[in-house]
Amino acid sequence: MSYLKKVGKSLLYIIIPSIIFMFILTILNYFDIISYNSLNIIKYILFFISIFISSFILGKNSNALGWLEGFKYGLIIIVILLLFNYLIFMTPFNMKVIIYYLVILATSTIASMLGINLKKK
Repeated sequence: MSYLKKVGKSLLYIIIPSIIFMFILTILNYFDIISYNSLNIIKYILFFISIFISSFILGKNSNALGWLEGFKYGLIIIVILLLFNYLIFMTPFNMKVIIYYLVILATSTIASMLGINLKKK
Protein backbone atom coordinates (compact mmCIF):
# COMPACT_ATOMS: atom_id res chain seq x y z
CA MET A 1 0.00 0.00 0.00
CA SER A 2 2.87 2.38 0.65
CA TYR A 3 4.08 1.94 -2.95
CA LEU A 4 0.67 3.02 -4.24
CA LYS A 5 0.84 6.04 -1.93
CA LYS A 6 4.24 7.02 -3.33
CA VAL A 7 3.10 6.59 -6.93
CA GLY A 8 -0.17 8.42 -6.30
CA LYS A 9 1.65 11.31 -4.66
CA SER A 10 4.07 11.48 -7.58
CA LEU A 11 1.19 11.44 -10.06
CA LEU A 12 -0.23 14.48 -8.30
CA TYR A 13 3.06 16.25 -9.01
CA ILE A 14 2.26 15.76 -12.70
CA ILE A 15 -1.48 16.35 -12.76
CA ILE A 16 -1.85 19.51 -10.67
CA PRO A 17 0.94 21.61 -12.29
CA SER A 18 -0.05 20.38 -15.75
CA ILE A 19 -3.65 21.48 -15.29
CA ILE A 20 -2.61 24.88 -13.90
CA PHE A 21 -0.05 25.53 -16.65
CA MET A 22 -2.36 24.32 -19.41
CA PHE A 23 -5.09 26.64 -18.16
CA ILE A 24 -2.70 29.61 -18.14
CA LEU A 25 -1.34 28.73 -21.58
CA THR A 26 -4.83 28.36 -23.00
CA ILE A 27 -5.78 31.81 -21.72
CA LEU A 28 -2.60 33.27 -23.23
CA ASN A 29 -3.38 31.57 -26.54
CA TYR A 30 -6.99 32.77 -26.44
CA PHE A 31 -5.89 36.39 -26.16
CA ASP A 32 -3.26 35.87 -28.91
CA ILE A 33 -0.32 36.51 -26.60
CA ILE A 34 1.35 33.28 -27.72
CA SER A 35 0.82 31.44 -30.99
CA TYR A 36 -0.61 27.96 -31.38
CA ASN A 37 2.76 26.48 -32.38
CA SER A 38 4.43 27.99 -29.32
CA LEU A 39 1.60 26.64 -27.19
CA ASN A 40 2.22 23.08 -28.37
CA ILE A 41 5.96 23.28 -27.75
CA ILE A 42 5.56 24.81 -24.29
CA LYS A 43 2.88 22.24 -23.44
CA TYR A 44 5.22 19.33 -24.20
CA ILE A 45 8.14 20.91 -22.36
CA LEU A 46 6.09 21.57 -19.23
CA PHE A 47 4.68 18.04 -19.25
CA PHE A 48 8.15 16.52 -19.50
CA ILE A 49 9.43 18.79 -16.73
CA SER A 50 6.53 17.64 -14.53
CA ILE A 51 7.37 14.01 -15.26
CA PHE A 52 11.04 14.64 -14.53
CA ILE A 53 10.32 16.30 -11.17
CA SER A 54 7.84 13.65 -10.05
CA SER A 55 10.14 10.80 -11.10
CA PHE A 56 13.05 12.49 -9.34
CA ILE A 57 11.00 12.68 -6.12
CA LEU A 58 9.91 9.06 -6.54
CA GLY A 59 13.55 8.04 -6.99
CA LYS A 60 14.56 9.94 -3.86
CA ASN A 61 11.89 8.14 -1.86
CA SER A 62 12.73 4.64 -3.13
CA ASN A 63 15.26 2.34 -1.51
CA ALA A 64 17.01 0.70 -4.45
CA LEU A 65 16.93 0.21 -8.22
CA GLY A 66 16.05 3.72 -9.34
CA TRP A 67 15.97 2.75 -13.01
CA LEU A 68 13.33 0.10 -12.28
CA GLU A 69 11.20 2.52 -10.24
CA GLY A 70 11.40 5.09 -13.02
CA PHE A 71 10.59 2.49 -15.67
CA LYS A 72 7.54 1.27 -13.75
CA TYR A 73 6.43 4.83 -13.13
CA GLY A 74 6.84 5.68 -16.82
CA LEU A 75 4.76 2.64 -17.75
CA ILE A 76 2.04 3.73 -15.32
CA ILE A 77 1.95 7.17 -16.94
CA ILE A 78 1.84 5.64 -20.42
CA VAL A 79 -1.03 3.30 -19.47
CA ILE A 80 -3.00 6.24 -18.06
CA LEU A 81 -2.39 8.27 -21.22
CA LEU A 82 -3.32 5.30 -23.42
CA LEU A 83 -6.58 4.89 -21.54
CA PHE A 84 -7.48 8.54 -21.97
CA ASN A 85 -6.34 8.93 -25.56
CA TYR A 86 -7.54 5.74 -27.16
CA LEU A 87 -10.44 4.51 -25.10
CA ILE A 88 -12.09 7.82 -24.24
CA PHE A 89 -11.06 10.30 -26.95
CA MET A 90 -10.49 7.78 -29.79
CA THR A 91 -7.38 9.51 -31.16
CA PRO A 92 -5.36 7.78 -33.91
CA PHE A 93 -2.16 5.89 -33.14
CA ASN A 94 0.91 6.84 -35.20
CA MET A 95 4.71 6.97 -35.06
CA LYS A 96 4.76 10.39 -33.40
CA VAL A 97 2.79 8.98 -30.46
CA ILE A 98 5.21 6.06 -30.08
CA ILE A 99 8.14 8.48 -29.92
CA TYR A 100 6.22 10.58 -27.39
CA TYR A 101 5.70 7.56 -25.14
CA LEU A 102 9.34 6.52 -25.47
CA VAL A 103 10.45 9.99 -24.39
CA ILE A 104 8.12 9.77 -21.38
CA LEU A 105 9.63 6.41 -20.46
CA ALA A 106 13.20 7.68 -20.88
CA THR A 107 12.50 10.86 -18.90
CA SER A 108 10.98 9.03 -15.96
CA THR A 109 13.73 6.40 -15.89
CA ILE A 110 16.59 8.91 -16.02
CA ALA A 111 14.98 11.22 -13.45
CA SER A 112 14.40 8.36 -11.02
CA MET A 113 17.99 7.20 -11.44
CA LEU A 114 19.19 10.72 -10.68
CA GLY A 115 16.87 10.92 -7.69
CA ILE A 116 18.15 7.74 -6.10
CA ASN A 117 21.79 8.64 -6.78
CA LEU A 118 21.47 12.13 -5.30
CA LYS A 119 19.65 10.88 -2.21
CA LYS A 120 21.22 11.78 1.12
CA LYS A 121 22.35 8.69 2.95
